[in-house]
Amino acid sequence: MHHDLSADPTERNLPATRLGLRSAVRLPIRLDGRVAGAVIFSSFEPRQYSEADVPIARRIADYMTLALAHQRFADEAREAAAVRERAANLEMLDGLLTTLSGVLDVRDVFDRVSQLCEKVMTHDAMSISIPHEDERGWTIHVATGALSHIVTPFEMAAPTPRLLDSHWDFELVEDMAAHRSY
Repeated sequence: MHHDLSADPTERNLPATRLGLRSAVRLPIRLDGRVAGAVIFSSFEPRQYSEADVPIARRIADYMTLALAHQRFADEAREAAAVRERAANLEMLDGLLTTLSGVLDVRDVFDRVSQLCEKVMTHDAMSISIPHEDERGWTIHVATGALSHIVTPFEMAAPTPRLLDSHWDFELVEDMAAHRSY
């Protein structure tokens, strides 16, 4: 409890005090034995709060603690559901691998692959391209969705040459229309 924040050397230069707040009551919110936050009541009036306000503030802090605990449980339930969904998606993708392992030419089943992948990776087009040996371009061998009109094999210059001459895990292009290489 602070009766005059401006008189406290630790508090006087804090943003709330510089805004003119003069008194405060702070109560911790504890979850799992740790401070997870605080409920803070502040006033522009000095000496606004007394010991009589503490039980009321504590009750409010307890309600906030309960609400945050419920939120945490709900978040954990959502996270568990997301983990289950990811596991189901991975099982579906494992099934896709089983399907593909028996196929001699992926072009024969690529539309179906695209449909299955749509369940876990939203897309409007999907393609497989292989770089040229001279590292100057690549050939799209199969395409589906918005690219299905492309007659394959389709040879093109590499939009980003580093994709052909360096190690990389993925490239994310957020807006192909705005990216000068594409």
